[in-house]
Amino acid sequence: MVAEKLVKTTLETTFPEGNERQQFLKWYIGLDASLSKNSEISTLRPPMEVAQYRKILESVNWSSFDDIEKCYAALHGSGQKILAEPIYLGQDNQVLYYLSPRRVFTDTSQDLKEDADVHPYYLEMRPVTGRVTPLRFVFCLGVLEYVYDKFVEPKASNMTTTPFHVYLDVQSSSNDIWIVFSTIFRDEFGNDVDLDSQTNVWEVLPSPQNGRAIFRAMKITNLQKLFTPDQKQPFFNQRIGGEGFEVLLRPWVVDKGVVTKIMEESSGRTNVLEPTLTPTGGS
Repeated sequence: MVAEKLVKTTLETTFPEGNERQQFLKWYIGLDASLSKNSEISTLRPPMEVAQYRKILESVNWSSFDDIEKCYAALHGSGQKILAEPIYLGQDNQVLYYLSPRRVFTDTSQDLKEDADVHPYYLEMRPVTGRVTPLRFVFCLGVLEYVYDKFVEPKASNMTTTPFHVYLDVQSSSNDIWIVFSTIFRDEFGNDVDLDSQTNVWEVLPSPQNGRAIFRAMKITNLQKLFTPDQKQPFFNQRIGGEGFEVLLRPWVVDKGVVTKIMEESSGRTNVLEPTLTPTGGS
């Protein structure tokens, strides 16, 4: 985020408008993609084991900037796209869902002042409507992926990406983990996919809707339970009625001072909207 801000400032100063600006942007995007690809090739190593990934996350005090910085460095220091082995979340019909820990492209919005000290690791989830939701400040863990066959090894090359990002709620006392629908995401081939904000999420998930409510954000577990899922609990059925909501959320960059102050002062969550979902037909 800091690098993006620097590029934007340089761009506005050097190439305020016109064809030169467009040519520079085209060159920069190509250079960034090339460097990213070369970095991954030169530092290629197997994704870290789940046990190591768990140890890193569970050692963090999410109110401590130093802890967060160390966590981010431990996870992203190699510069690789895939951070850790997939983590099983649950099953729905014949579909097995996993958290794929990875670097995630997020189409963030921002309304901060030019001199704002942007938090480099946290995002603020804002509803597109004026409603208050149970999720605000988050740390991105990766994406929701799936495989159909339980006999298929759950590794990156076998997984299919969904348009859901996986976030850790850094404000909740239990460090709840959510999946949040994204209208812009990158599929398993690295292609940008644009979806409409009115998209029925069941049309882009492998699971059938079967009369279940439409949701765009849903709490699926917490950090303590993430690594010891209930193998018999369906991934959606027991959560969707009381743990999700239909309001679309968008990620925004957040001022470091603001989020730090709120987290220090907050001992819980206030003004929370109780999730409300309406079934949409079916049996």
